[in-house]
Amino acid sequence: MQSVTYSTIAPSEISSFLADVAKLFSTIERQLYRDLEQHQSLKQGKSLKELKKEYQLIYGINARQFNSIRIFLQGKIKSRQECYQLQITEVTEKIKHIKKSLKNLTYRVKLEPLFASKTASAKRKDYPACSLEHNKKTPRANSLAKLHHKKRKLHRLGTKLNYLKTHKPKLIFGSRKLWNAQFNLEANGYSCHEEWLQDWKSRRHHEFSYVGSKDETAGCQNCQLSSGVLAITIPPSLIDKYKTHPNYKVMRGTSKIVIESVKFTYGQKTIDWALDNQQALSYRFVYKKDKWYIFCTTNQIKIPYQSHRKNGAIGVDFNPNLVGWAFIDREGNLRDKGQISFNLADRRNEQTTATLGDVCKVLVDLAMKYQCPLVIEKLDFQKKKAALGEKGRKYARMLSNFAYSKFHQILASRCQRIGIELICLNPAYSSLIGISKFMSMYGLDSSMASGLVLARRALRLSERLPSSAKSALLEPVDDSKHVWSLWRKYQKKCQGIPRHRFFSNRDANSIEKVTLSSKSVLKQTGVTSKPIGTFSSG
Repeated sequence: MQSVTYSTIAPSEISSFLADVAKLFSTIERQLYRDLEQHQSLKQGKSLKELKKEYQLIYGINARQFNSIRIFLQGKIKSRQECYQLQITEVTEKIKHIKKSLKNLTYRVKLEPLFASKTASAKRKDYPACSLEHNKKTPRANSLAKLHHKKRKLHRLGTKLNYLKTHKPKLIFGSRKLWNAQFNLEANGYSCHEEWLQDWKSRRHHEFSYVGSKDETAGCQNCQLSSGVLAITIPPSLIDKYKTHPNYKVMRGTSKIVIESVKFTYGQKTIDWALDNQQALSYRFVYKKDKWYIFCTTNQIKIPYQSHRKNGAIGVDFNPNLVGWAFIDREGNLRDKGQISFNLADRRNEQTTATLGDVCKVLVDLAMKYQCPLVIEKLDFQKKKAALGEKGRKYARMLSNFAYSKFHQILASRCQRIGIELICLNPAYSSLIGISKFMSMYGLDSSMASGLVLARRALRLSERLPSSAKSALLEPVDDSKHVWSLWRKYQKKCQGIPRHRFFSNRDANSIEKVTLSSKSVLKQTGVTSKPIGTFSSG
């Protein structure tokens, strides 16, 4: 089951209690990190069980509270390690693309003329070797300057990569950004170091958690919600301090702080279902914007699929500024199509989420209408986004606004809540197959044609080359090989053909009709036709 988290604001009368628990748990967490990661206690022959008993005696907590701190800490450590590996991968990709740029720049410098002359081998327009304007560099000087800075950047990234590979990841409690703020106080809005230190201590004590379990009462032993009443177990070391608190109660021999009328505005039904079905509930208390918030995490209600592949499928092709979709029946024939236009350029994170949420709502409503699953691409732009510095501004801006992972996350969440099956597929050659076979057949846009290919692939229908494509290969076709190997050969033959040629001429794939070029690359994105069924959001 997929977990889901809901939040609500904690009553102000227990703010002091939550702050004291957060301070206690944060202190234990940092000491436990030293013992687990640096092995100071484990080297002395102490096992984790012995360490738990020692912490219970020293800090005055029970066993389940120690387990909550340990599990929460181990989650932070695992997250930091995964982010560390992603950082190594990103730096490696940057080095790879900078080396490629260096190779191209080195070749360009060799072609730059030292004196004014025509350089036919460079295949560039005539320009003077010496600048005719005052204080303006020559083309050769510009290339040499770029080459110099690329080498400096390559050296800096190489040093960084070596450091990342030879050092263990470090975990900073309180955020690295706030820690670095002390070295430049005025730029970060601090008048003195004491003011920063106060924020630093507050940041380190701003949250704590109680981890639940299925075998515990109400899904969590230390924090229990029942009929709008939330009972939080007081750590033994804080009982004397809060014995006189108005919310203090003793329930079944355990001292608790009881909060009444706790209700989650969004997600209360899911939490009630989890309580009735003995599901684990984990609680996290976070201090932000001068308020304490309660976050409750549990398993989402499992809803049976309302869709079936016998009714067909809807293929979705996500692009930076539009979504093309195509609905097919169980035999693979096109029944409906359309596009959803949107704009994510220069949007804040909340605006992007709201816009993509509207797009996902339209797609899920279509799936409910036709009672069929949604099919999307399985994409990962991590490596491409790591090399944005070596690409042009237009491409970098487009890829930065391409919020595919957020779109996938929102669509998957909505499909699970509604009961629609979401199928993720490898999008290999989907654009090429769409424009070659179906764009002119049905009068589709390239994005809708790609969606049609994805829907057919989900139903395991044929992707064989058309006869005109086979003739364009100019060689015998080996049907024993996987069909994608043939599409790979055909893609090389189609380099340089504009997409509108596939649409305007049914025989555009024929070698006799089209002059093939090997020097330009067939674009995999972009829409030239007028949007159909446009939906504007935001």
